[in-house]
Amino acid sequence: IGNISGTVWHVASEDPEWCPGCDADALQSQCGVYSQLWEALDKAQDGDVVLVHPGTYAAEFITIPAGVTLRSVEGPQETTLNVDWSSTTGVTLEENSILEGFRIQSEYAKTNRTYVTMASGDGGAPGDNAVRFNIFTTGDHWDSNHETAVRIEGSGSVVEFNTFTTMWTSIHVANSQFFADQSILNNVFLGTNF
Repeated sequence: IGNISGTVWHVASEDPEWCPGCDADALQSQCGVYSQLWEALDKAQDGDVVLVHPGTYAAEFITIPAGVTLRSVEGPQETTLNVDWSSTTGVTLEENSILEGFRIQSEYAKTNRTYVTMASGDGGAPGDNAVRFNIFTTGDHWDSNHETAVRIEGSGSVVEFNTFTTMWTSIHVANSQFFADQSILNNVFLGTNF
C-alpha cells in the first residue's frame, strides 16, 4: 500500500471476507466499510487513502478530494469504475489526488463524455495529480462518439502505466500552455487516438 499519513477508508460492493454476513446496509455500521464510492470520499481528507475492494462501482460525478488517493485493492482486472450514466465527467481529481488500479469503462456511448478530469493544480512540479495503473475502455462504440479517457486541465499532472483501448481520445491536454508540464509516460494505446 505504501506510506499512508492519514486514515484508510474501505469500499466494498459485496460481502467482504472480514465482515462475513454483512449486507450492503450493514457494511458501514457493522464493519466500517462503505458500499458506495461517494460515501467514503465524502469522509476522506488530505493524506487519506480510500481502498476499493473487487467489484463494479458507479462513478458518475465522483470527486477525489485534494490530497486523497483512491486505490483498487486487487487491480483493474477485479475492480471496475463504470461511468455509463455520467453526462460530462465520471471522476474528477482535485489537486494532489491520485487514482490507481481500476478498469474505467463505459458500455453505452455518450457524446463528449470524459471519464477522468485532472483539475487545475497550483502549477507546481509533476505530481500534483496522478492517474496510474488503470485500464480505460469504451467497448465497441468508440467510433460513434467523442469520449475522452483523461482530460488534463492544469499543470503538473502524471499519467503513467495506463492502458487505453478503443477510446476516441485517450489523453487531452485542455490548455496547450501546460502541455510541457505534464508527465505522460509508459502508457499503452490499443486501437485508440492519443
